[in-house]
Amino acid sequence: VRWYGWLLYRNRKYKKTKVAVLTLSENCKKEGLLLANYLRENGLLAFIDYKNNNLKPQFKLCDRENVDYILILGDDELDNNIIKVKDVRNNEQKEIEISQLNKYFNIEEVKSYAYKH
Repeated sequence: VRWYGWLLYRNRKYKKTKVAVLTLSENCKKEGLLLANYLRENGLLAFIDYKNNNLKPQFKLCDRENVDYILILGDDELDNNIIKVKDVRNNEQKEIEISQLNKYFNIEEVKSYAYKH
């Protein structure tokens, strides 16, 4: 799957912004996959660790892919319709409402992302 993302990036379908989606539990994995797919469909290069829920290997993925943003998704975030966004370049982290995701990443999509749980 990473090969597919790289191939699309090489074909310039994607902007240069790299985003990693980190999930904190098995319950959040499906939502994380949907979120990563949504970001890819809207021009961002999104990475997700399909196997691990432990943060250490997921952060290794972030380092290896040199991502610009890290989106952290846990059970509390799902329940409160928020997402933690870490700007790796500026080393800043904040929580945003999931409905504000399009605005945060300048996604010009008519329909904004919403959790499906």
